[in-house]
Amino acid sequence: MADWHDISVCFSQSLWGLKAIHHQTQDQRLVFLYPLTITEIVAGGEAEKMGVKVGDVVVKLDKVNVTHRKNLLDIPTSGKKRYICEGAQDILMRGGSCTMQLQRRRDTSLCSSCGSNDTVEISHEGKLVARPQFNISTPGTLIYQPRAL
Repeated sequence: MADWHDISVCFSQSLWGLKAIHHQTQDQRLVFLYPLTITEIVAGGEAEKMGVKVGDVVVKLDKVNVTHRKNLLDIPTSGKKRYICEGAQDILMRGGSCTMQLQRRRDTSLCSSCGSNDTVEISHEGKLVARPQFNISTPGTLIYQPRAL
């Protein structure tokens, strides 16, 4: 079982500088996939300054617990995928003042370039680099291309 620790950050800027996997429904609504996992951090943004990392999982936005069963949406055409509730989605889209509670895997090596916890070591150079883990097959997902070392 994974060992996690809790992190709390307080945002104040209108744009936080982070992204999570989202989809657009048939009726053109934007919905965020559960679990709400951070997939990208914008360099110099508020999230980076607060120490948010790729792979962190959002558990609460202000007082909305995004992991509670009652706060998850089932969209009939999405198969078994679940999405966070509209109240939490509204907070994400609005930005501005918000307290976000996150969980992060403990004792995981993070890539110094992107913060990903999905890392591999290049033994002959002794450097950690993020392994490509996202693809374009799902709308809204991040496409990660590792930097040349």
